[in-house]
Amino acid sequence: NGGGTAEAAVDTASAPAVALDCEGVRLGRFGRLCMVQLAEEAVGGAVGGRDLGRLFLLDALRPGVVEALAPLLESRAVAKVMHDCREDSAALFHQHGVRLQAVFDTQAAQVSLDSRASEMPRQASMQELLGRYLRVEEPPELAEVKALMLQDPQLWTRRPLPGLLVRYALHGVDQLLPLRTAILDAAAPAGLVGPGGASGDTAGALLNEMVHASQRAADYCLLNREFPSAASMAKIGTRLWAYVAARTDVGIYFKL
Repeated sequence: NGGGTAEAAVDTASAPAVALDCEGVRLGRFGRLCMVQLAEEAVGGAVGGRDLGRLFLLDALRPGVVEALAPLLESRAVAKVMHDCREDSAALFHQHGVRLQAVFDTQAAQVSLDSRASEMPRQASMQELLGRYLRVEEPPELAEVKALMLQDPQLWTRRPLPGLLVRYALHGVDQLLPLRTAILDAAAPAGLVGPGGASGDTAGALLNEMVHASQRAADYCLLNREFPSAASMAKIGTRLWAYVAARTDVGIYFKL
C-alpha cells in the first residue's frame, strides 16, 4: 500500500479513536519499522466483536507512507488504542520523527486497573487480555509466524507480504477497539469507572491514571535519546534512565 492509502487512513481522523499496531525487524529504536496497521472505529461507535470499520495494512518501507500518517498519529483529538506501545513508539519517533499522542495502551490500562483492585500489577500480553475479556482464542498462525521470525529476522521486509503475515498483522489490531471498551466496562461493576456507583472523583481518577500510564508508555521513545547508538549506551560507567518493563516474584526487568 502506498502513500495514497496512507492518506485515506488519515481520513479516519474524524473518528474518536483508531486502533494502531506495528511490525518490524527488531521493532524499536535501533530496529526497522516495516508495517503499520490501523483499524477504524465503526460508524456510530459500535465495536462489539468484529463490527469494525475499515482495516489498513500499510507498508512503512515505502517512502512517504509513515509521514502521511503523522497528522493522525500526532493528533491529540483522536485516541490511538494500542497494546504495549513502547517499541512501536520508539520506532516511529527515532526512524520517522513521529511522536505518538493521545495513546490508550490496553496493557498500561490493565496495570492501572489491577493496582486499584489490589492485585499484583503485571504486564499481560494482548492475547491474554483478548482471551480474558473477549474470549478470543489465539489463532494457530500466531505461533507459526513467531517461529518464522526466529528463522528469518528479515521476515517483515519481504514483499509481497504472504497471506500468513497479513493475517498475523491484522489480528494484532482488529480487536483493540473492542478490548478497550471491555476493559473500561469491566471496571464499572467494581465501582471504579463510569456508572457503577463510584463517585465522580474515583472514576475520573482511575481514567486519568490509565491515560497517564498510557502516555508514559508512549513517551518511552524519549528515554536516553541523547545516545546515538546501542553501542554508545553500553559503555561501562554510562548512566542511563531505565523503564520498569515488568515486576515478578523473582525480579524486576527494565527497558533502556
